[in-house]
Amino acid sequence: MGKIKDGEYISLTQFLIIILFSVFLSCGFIVIDRGENNKNLNRSISSHTVKKNDRNIIRLSNQRTNYDVYTRGVRNNNPLNIRYISKTKWLGEVKIKKDKYFEEFTDIHYGFRAAYIILMTYRDKYNLSTINGIINRFSPSNENNTENIVQQLEYMTGFDKDKKLNEDDYIILIQKMAIIESGYNFPLSLIKESVFIK
Repeated sequence: MGKIKDGEYISLTQFLIIILFSVFLSCGFIVIDRGENNKNLNRSISSHTVKKNDRNIIRLSNQRTNYDVYTRGVRNNNPLNIRYISKTKWLGEVKIKKDKYFEEFTDIHYGFRAAYIILMTYRDKYNLSTINGIINRFSPSNENNTENIVQQLEYMTGFDKDKKLNEDDYIILIQKMAIIESGYNFPLSLIKESVFIK
C-alpha cells in the first residue's frame, strides 16, 4: 500500500482495518489503566487503614481477614519480630501458636510491651543503652545487616548511634525499629500505652 495522495481515497477494507486497530488499541489502554488504578486503590486503602486505625488492623489480623496482606510482625502482633523462646512466657501471648519461630500476641500492645521489656533488660542487665549496642544484640550480624540497621536507626531517630538513650528515646527507638521490622509507622501514643501495661 503506497502513500495516499491528496484527493485519493482508501478502500473500505483499509478503512475498517484502521478503525478496528484503533478500537483494539484503545481497549488495551483502558484495561491496563483499570488494572493500575485498582492496584493503586488497594495500596491506598491498605496504607490509609494502617495509619488511621492501627488497633483495627490488629483485630482484623486476629480474625484472619486479609491475613496474608500484613507483614509477619503485624500478623503476630509482634512489631519487632521477637523470636519465640519456649521458656519465656509473655503477658498476652497467644495460647495456640501458628508461627514456630516468632512470638505471637493477642494484641499489639503486648508486642510493644515485650519489646520495651527486652530493651530495658539490655540496658539494666547488659549495660546496652545505645543504638549501636542494642542493635548489635537484637539484630546480630549472623542474621542481619546489623551495621545497615544501626545506620538506618541513627538517621530515622536523629540520635547518634553511640548516644546513651533516655526513657523517651526508647519509645522513639521502638517505633523506628517497628518500621524496619514490620513496615508500619505505629503512633508513639500506642507504644507509650503499651509499656505501662502490668
